[in-house]
Amino acid sequence: METSEVEPEIDIEQRKLLEKQDSRLVSQFDAFSLERDARKNWDKFYMRNSTNFFKDRHWTEREFAELDADNRKYWPEQKYTILESGCGVGNFIFPILKEYSSVRAFACDFSIRAVNFVNSRAKKDGFDDRLTAFQVRGYAYAII
Repeated sequence: METSEVEPEIDIEQRKLLEKQDSRLVSQFDAFSLERDARKNWDKFYMRNSTNFFKDRHWTEREFAELDADNRKYWPEQKYTILESGCGVGNFIFPILKEYSSVRAFACDFSIRAVNFVNSRAKKDGFDDRLTAFQVRGYAYAII
């Protein structure tokens, strides 16, 4: 599969919106605080919203043809494994598991509440043999 990195052309109005967005950067202190407290903030979010905030993403395989397990052009083998980082409550991975029995998945998130929701739903929906969810315990940074 070939990919090309082409920067999309944007018009003047879009450029102005991007410049406006860039002018509202948070301070280093606030950025550090948000990163440091990410796990706590996501746990609070899921405590308030449970699993009903986001809807399942049934458009995933339409937008990412490479995920189509029956498309032998991209996946010649019978089975494959997906790692979803930042899984939330599983709205991406559950439609894939329902559609393709040949998929096994690992899913991770900062929030233990989100991970618990994923594990509960996996058990309820009969995917606990093909889905393993776990909490991310540390931070990894890449300098680009």
